[in-house]
Amino acid sequence: MLYKTVNIALKGWKDVPEKVFGAPLKGGSVGVEISPNCSAWATSSARASPRSCGAGGVLAYLLLIPLIKFFGDALPVPLAPGAKLIHDMSPNQIRGAYVLYIGAGAVAAGGVVSLAKALPTIWSSLRRKPERIRRRCLS
Repeated sequence: MLYKTVNIALKGWKDVPEKVFGAPLKGGSVGVEISPNCSAWATSSARASPRSCGAGGVLAYLLLIPLIKFFGDALPVPLAPGAKLIHDMSPNQIRGAYVLYIGAGAVAAGGVVSLAKALPTIWSSLRRKPERIRRRCLS
């Protein structure tokens, strides 16, 4: 409670300190949310989950956003779904306009791949089920 009061009400410090890089990593940034809520989640959840979230953040902020900034910097018009020129966007605005959609597409593709891997097992299970039901009814 004291942390929130000093941080939010009295504006004691930046909630999310951030360093935005220049060339050659133009548009890349490093930031950390130092809220007790986040650190409690990271220590209480499974060990792999915070690592994979951290890896996704590193991939987004140090690879994808600089790539989007590099290739989209010279565009004369906004690239959909963004509403502003990429040149005028901050790393967080690029994340909101483009990287979140890339992440959602990656999650959907992972689901399709997992389903494709599981289809042989699902199919054999569905094929054998009527045989097992017949055997139970006859015995």
